[in-house]
Amino acid sequence: MIATISLASLGFAAWSSARSPLSRYPQTIQDVIHAVGRWRGEIMKRHGYDPRSKLDRDSLDPYIMRPELPKLAVATGLEVLGCGVGRVVFLICKNDELTGDQGLVLKIPYNSFGWEANVTEGRAWKRVTGLLRKFLVPVVDYSSDGAWLTMEYADDDWRHRLGKSRDYQAVRDAARVLMDRSDNTTGLISAYVDMQSHNWGTHDGTLKLLDYGM
Repeated sequence: MIATISLASLGFAAWSSARSPLSRYPQTIQDVIHAVGRWRGEIMKRHGYDPRSKLDRDSLDPYIMRPELPKLAVATGLEVLGCGVGRVVFLICKNDELTGDQGLVLKIPYNSFGWEANVTEGRAWKRVTGLLRKFLVPVVDYSSDGAWLTMEYADDDWRHRLGKSRDYQAVRDAARVLMDRSDNTTGLISAYVDMQSHNWGTHDGTLKLLDYGM
């Protein structure tokens, strides 16, 4: 099963060699999936939700989940970059300026919205062509059932620089035009893709959309 792929093979070796004992931390994507499930279940019980209920899982408010992210970071040994309406994003490794190796993130869903987002994002990257492709952070691989997705790392430090608003608005508007002109085979519709500034990052020196799952 592909979810048993080792994290070390995703560029995780530098992280794992810095921690001891290694057995405390997840070794596969499946391990991270299980850790997210346990974390979600504990939060749901504490707030009066039924962890077995799909309706309750889909009713979870990200604002309830986000304060609990440090616990998930401790449980996995991974840096948690963020939590949206359906997915938790983990940092596997940042860009290596010495070797030129591209950084990587891992997106794990905690409800059905997250599963759907992984599938639509993965499919969109496989199908998108032309200029629109230059506005999206590349997906490296994903599970066809949406259980996980890996994407190249994009830095969000651009939001702290002068001129960010002007640059962001121009790139965002161009991406919207390209999406609306596409033949819809990508599944990307600008009206349904969240293009707020927190979903953009710098990748290969260019501002790109790092969350285009729907």
